Amino acid sequence: MKPVKNILTATDLSDASSHAVERGFELAKNCNAHFSIIYTLGMNTFLFPLRRLLGQNTARMTRKVLYEQMTAFQNIADKSAQNPETRSSLQLAPGLVLSTIPRFAEAVNADMILIGFCTQSIIHRLTIGFTVTHLLRKRKAPILIVKTPCAGAYKKILIPVDFSPIAEPAIRMAKEMAPEADIVLLNIFGVPFEGMLRRAGVADDLICQYRAEAKKRATLQICKLAHQAGLSSADFSVAIEHGDAAEIILEQASYYNSDLIVMGKQRTHLAEELLLRSVTKKVISDANADILVVADRHSTASS
Repeated sequence: MKPVKNILTATDLSDASSHAVERGFELAKNCNAHFSIIYTLGMNTFLFPLRRLLGQNTARMTRKVLYEQMTAFQNIADKSAQNPETRSSLQLAPGLVLSTIPRFAEAVNADMILIGFCTQSIIHRLTIGFTVTHLLRKRKAPILIVKTPCAGAYKKILIPVDFSPIAEPAIRMAKEMAPEADIVLLNIFGVPFEGMLRRAGVADDLICQYRAEAKKRATLQICKLAHQAGLSSADFSVAIEHGDAAEIILEQASYYNSDLIVMGKQRTHLAEELLLRSVTKKVISDANADILVVADRHSTASS
């Protein structure tokens, strides 16, 4: 995976998008990347349907909203000026955040796209999965879903790995974003045909033995993968669990107090491209940490 040199986010001046802006400045400094901030004017469009309701107050309300927006926009510009070591640019754009990002991602050749996650907005929660999937299909750049305020570089990163081709690039990306972070590589394993073995009357002791062997193999594979991705033994620890993938990822993120979860996404069947896999969707929805979704650039989707 190529180094991150162009980072993009769009802001509508909401708290969620402000978190993404703060995180973008921090990542741009760490990665020595250019940071593009697109300021969308979409909020103003919501005043037009209210014109009849507001009546004579429409002009006053419009001026108030514009003043508040431009003040907040100036604050972003001031932050940019206060970070001279970070190369950044701000641009005004029409439209709403989620519809504006894909267009500008191509224009600035974005290597990473940041999206603020608004937990209070039902519409945002419903559309963000589709938006992330659309961006991954079109741009294939990693998508960072920012859910928390930026408090400096990421310190504790959880990376679920399934030994697919995207696992190594995902680890390398996490290391580039936060070189000093503690990394936990999580594998959620299963015994092949375990349900069939149980129905066939295979003893629990034997199934437990198969689990132990599977866990041992997974541990060896993870260590090999980590070294291939450029991690030293001091850079990471290993967690091997058995059970429901989404629930375990959320539990482990809470247990390790992770501030970033890195999810690899393979391109598979076209139907899966329309929506993120259920595991990734649940983690994005329920995790308290930021989520980085890294797509496989080389695989192709089947029809």
